[in-house]
Amino acid sequence: MYKHIIFDFGGVFLYVDSPGMKTPRTLAMALGADESLVAEAWKSHGNSLATGKVHIKKAMKLIAERAGVTVDIDKAHRRWAKNYSAKKSQINWKLVSYMKLLKKQYSIHMLSDTIDLSEGRRKWKDDLFRNFDVVLLSHEQGVRKPSKEAFLNMLKKISAKPSECVFIDDYQPNVDAANKLGITALKYTTLERLIKDLAKHGVVV
Repeated sequence: MYKHIIFDFGGVFLYVDSPGMKTPRTLAMALGADESLVAEAWKSHGNSLATGKVHIKKAMKLIAERAGVTVDIDKAHRRWAKNYSAKKSQINWKLVSYMKLLKKQYSIHMLSDTIDLSEGRRKWKDDLFRNFDVVLLSHEQGVRKPSKEAFLNMLKKISAKPSECVFIDDYQPNVDAANKLGITALKYTTLERLIKDLAKHGVVV
């Protein structure tokens, strides 16, 4: 019997481009660098940023050097924080409404790969995040999906068995990793598809 539903954030609640693309693109804009060069450098430094293992400005400096640009990192950091931060208009509010219905019967959690840009919080974002019983972010816990440790950390935090959980993510490798641990994992494409997929597993509102 399912007790917990765990959601990813970007690509599920937050409308973004294809997984892994939005971050290099907005960083390239902030640095004034070629996107393909930034994307290549991101392969070396992105994981350290997403797991909080390196200071963000240090990583930006290294990526800028790899991309062949000289830039004021403080100003670039402010530009990136502005461009990268989620906007209210990017949120899938229909999914939020559905999630609130699920919350009447299940514990609802978030497991998301994020970067700490210290952008500050907005009231609408606080209103959204408080719907989740537990929020685990990669830059805070030091591991990211699809690492099994990211999922095990969540299971430990909510005191749950894999068989008691449903995990929803838009990125197939994350879905596959959760399934391997015995968590029922579903790939998110649309709200309509999600409702049907959940119903197949007996999750209805």
